[in-house]
This record gives sequence, C-alpha cells and structure tokens, in this order.
Amino acid sequence: PKQQGTLEMPSGRQKDQPRWKNLPEDPESEKNSIIEFHEALGKAGWQFSLRDIVRFHTSVRCEPLTILGGAPGSGKSSLARMYARYFGLGEDKSFLSIDVQPSWHDRMDFLGFVKTHESTHEFVPSETGVAKFLKDAETDNGKSGIWLACLEEINLARPEHYFADFLQRISLDDFTRAKTPIEFKGLLGKEADKGRFTLVPSVRFIGTCNFDETTQNFSARFLDRCNYIEFQPMRIIDSFFPAAGKH
Repeated sequence: PKQQGTLEMPSGRQKDQPRWKNLPEDPESEKNSIIEFHEALGKAGWQFSLRDIVRFHTSVRCEPLTILGGAPGSGKSSLARMYARYFGLGEDKSFLSIDVQPSWHDRMDFLGFVKTHESTHEFVPSETGVAKFLKDAETDNGKSGIWLACLEEINLARPEHYFADFLQRISLDDFTRAKTPIEFKGLLGKEADKGRFTLVPSVRFIGTCNFDETTQNFSARFLDRCNYIEFQPMRIIDSFFPAAGKH
C-alpha cells in the first residue's frame, strides 16, 4: 500500500524542477493545476477541501505573508511542505522550514546579530537559516520561481517583535521594498553586505499557528499585514483500513 503522506508527482515532471515558474498564466490551466494538486493530496491519503486549497494557493500567489490557523492536526504544516514539494521547491534551497522558539524576542533570534571584536564587527547569522535563504533568493531574483519560508507555530513568540523588520516591508510596493533593505548597523565592507537583506518579490512567508495557553495572540497590526486562513480538522485516511475514512 502507498505510504501515508507520500505525494505523487505530476507525470513527466521531476520533483526538483521549478514547476511554479511554469505554472500556467491563463486562469483555466492554473485552475486545472490546482485541481490536480488536490487530487494528488487525496491519493496520498490527505483530506483537504478544494476550497481551502484554492484559498491557500491564491494567498501564496498574491500575498507575501499567509497565516494558516486551525486546530492541531488540521494539516497546516503538512500542506505547506507538500505544496512546496509538488510545485518544485527543493527543501534544500527555495523552501525553508523554521521552528519558532518561545524564547525569541527580536531579529537577532530570527535573522542574526553583530558580533563585536576588539576593532572589527562581524555579522553572525542565526541558526534558522533565514539569512542564507534571503541571500540565495536575492541572487536568484525570481528566476527559479517563488521562495517559500514556513514558520512553524509562528505565534509561540510574538512575531510583532522578532518578525518586525519583515512586517514593515511586506506592506510596501516592490520598488520601495527594494530600496529599503534590512540592515545591521556598524558593519563595514563585506560584513556590511552580509548584514544587508533585500526582501525580493519572489519571497513568500507562511506561518502556522495554534491558539492555546502556550501561544501569543496576534495584534491588529500583524493581522492587517497578513492573509489569515483557518482550516477545519483534517483526517488522514488509513491505507490499510479504507473503511476508516468513512467515519
């Protein structure tokens, strides 16, 4: 039997090819591509409504920040990973999964910090991989399609704090955003380049969230800058006991 969660790739296309870049521009063909993705999810044993898949895809296509809400087990993180794989975003390059930590307070935790030596300053990227992700996306400049970063449980810490630099920029138009890089002060030469990040239009962020005693509520300012989608609980069909999916 097929392993649960294993996604069947479209025929004639390898998983590492940049499918998003070649997503049909005409509405009818794009609609068919999303229907095929929804059917592939069903064959892999994942149940999502087509309406939720369309809402999710439309948001990622059009908005820099999409938040997926819903009860634990509703498939938020799984959908982001399978969407990235199906549309050709290699997990080692243009897709990044980030485990948010409740101890995060500012951009030093999320992006990096400046380390001071006796006479020099050095930019040190955080362990999240966000710095490298943004630099690679800037170098690529949209040639490979979108670059997708998924913040797992984005509200374990306050995104208004550690994600503040990005919230300020995603509301800007592409031209203004390109002229307003995120910069770490006190760096010179090559180190200054390492600590300067431009949020290019091809970068998208997805945040998954739960609401319980361990998480933070979103502020009105944060909600104003994202597209929020709430999923209903998802069932995983047991391949060994098909009848289980009927209950």
